[in-house]
Amino acid sequence: MVRLSIIVLFFLLTAPTLADEPQKGSAIKIGDRYNFHSKILNEKQAFSVSLPRSYYRADNNNRRYPVLYILDGYKNTFHMVSGLTEKLSRSNNSTSEVPELIIVALPSNNRFRDYTPTKLLKEHYGKNAPDWFDVTGGATAYLNMLAGEIIPYIDQKFRTTGDRTFGGHSLGGLLVLHDLIRGNSLFNRYIAVDASWWYDNRLMERKLSKLAFLDDKQIKLFMALAGTNDKNHSTAAISFEQILKGKKFSNLLHTLQKFPSENHNSIDLRGYYNGLKWVFDGYEASKE
Repeated sequence: MVRLSIIVLFFLLTAPTLADEPQKGSAIKIGDRYNFHSKILNEKQAFSVSLPRSYYRADNNNRRYPVLYILDGYKNTFHMVSGLTEKLSRSNNSTSEVPELIIVALPSNNRFRDYTPTKLLKEHYGKNAPDWFDVTGGATAYLNMLAGEIIPYIDQKFRTTGDRTFGGHSLGGLLVLHDLIRGNSLFNRYIAVDASWWYDNRLMERKLSKLAFLDDKQIKLFMALAGTNDKNHSTAAISFEQILKGKKFSNLLHTLQKFPSENHNSIDLRGYYNGLKWVFDGYEASKE
């Protein structure tokens, strides 16, 4: 007992100490959350907004910023993408790789409904079809909500340029591609990270094959493909890119980057990192 007490006393005497008790400071804040009732979807919706560091600078009152809209914009995705853009924009460095961005993170009440363009019928996929098939097919309504409610609010409340990027992973990537090729696209830069190219018997390929032209504006599309043993998924991605190449749309720049060392769940970090750099390569600062 005496020996144990001596050992404890030794550690107490030799442990590093602070002169004063640390005091909790202000919270580290990356953005604000907004809630509203969507008349288009007839339900409560939410989104989060992160503003660049320079937004409220005293000598910067007239500067406008491009906006990045990200799907599956829950806490982890919001933190990840806002951190990436902060690092890549390097607001105090003239060699920044992307411009400073306003980020709008869009969580979904039901991603299986909101991110899917068509209704999947269980009887077409056998007895192992998952239950989420029952709610699919709400993508157009969700995009209408973006176009009619969220985007106008962001453009009214914040100093935006009209330059919009749309990013999504998995089913979110499917929605990104759907907006690009459906006509009246809402964005001019697109990042589709391991999109669900397989969806509805490779729907995106079939729609793209019939597409005669894109909207009359300059568009950039970055696609990321993870390593996978699912041949249908990987061949659908490659086929989609080949169809794009064959179309030779004069107003579209696109690329498909492969990440064989990443899987579907790990690719989003590298996908967004490479995607942001690619879609903003050559961005003109004067647009800001």
